[in-house]
Amino acid sequence: YLFIPYGDDTYRTIEDGIYSIQSSLDNKFCIDVSGNAEKNDYKDETNIQLWSTETCDDLFYVKYVSDGYYSINEISSALMFEVWNGNNGKNYMNVNNNIQLYENNNGRGQRWMIKDNGDGTCTIFSKLSGYCVDLSGGICEEGRNIAQYYYNGTPAQKWNFVSVNPTEIVIKNLPEKTEYYIGEEINTKGISVQARYSTG
Repeated sequence: YLFIPYGDDTYRTIEDGIYSIQSSLDNKFCIDVSGNAEKNDYKDETNIQLWSTETCDDLFYVKYVSDGYYSINEISSALMFEVWNGNNGKNYMNVNNNIQLYENNNGRGQRWMIKDNGDGTCTIFSKLSGYCVDLSGGICEEGRNIAQYYYNGTPAQKWNFVSVNPTEIVIKNLPEKTEYYIGEEINTKGISVQARYSTG
């Protein structure tokens, strides 16, 4: 068992911001979303995978929420990093459940503890299941799947959060809803943005 403490500032390990999430096995590979961001391909249940940093165009906004947990969303679509939770929410404890994008629902499947490993890397734990974000087979190659798995402390579960500084942001597609009444919650579904950035 791995016991994970919680509290207002427990395991608040990184600052809110935009990151490229790179594999500790090889920093030439990062977490990527299947499809093309510029073509607005990203929809609910779009797969998360590994891809070369040379052509990976996906960045993630990491935000501290509470009780030691973060939300992680892909910035071009505003869709959330989520554990697949099918069969009316009954399958969340299945090992190897997929990691995907999904619209924000504030659920536990979209909350993550980011544990500092003390070596410059972090391990990402799901609040829903307690399992880790894991690179399938521990192999760095384009298209290699990323899913949840038992914590085992291997490099396949260690990630580098590389801070990114946007130099230009362009809205490519407007959200589906653009008019609101005062006090109404904003829905970002359908929005797509393109960003130029530098690391550091």
